[in-house]
Amino acid sequence: MELIIGWALARSGSYKSYEILIEYLDDMRAILAEFTHDTLLKITNHDFGKVKGDWEYWLARNKANFKPEKTN
Repeated sequence: MELIIGWALARSGSYKSYEILIEYLDDMRAILAEFTHDTLLKITNHDFGKVKGDWEYWLARNKANFKPEKTN
């Protein structure tokens, strides 16, 4: 449930949601880790793999630029 909430919040531009998503990158449930990585890739257009430290660094540098995702 938390992962889905993080996904939805990320689409709204919430900084906190990215923290939630990043926490799931190394989840031992591979399907959750894959979903998280795919989600971050789609909403950021960046790919740091499943390396939490790289995503956390990116998040710290970009938190002021977050905007809601445009929908079609």
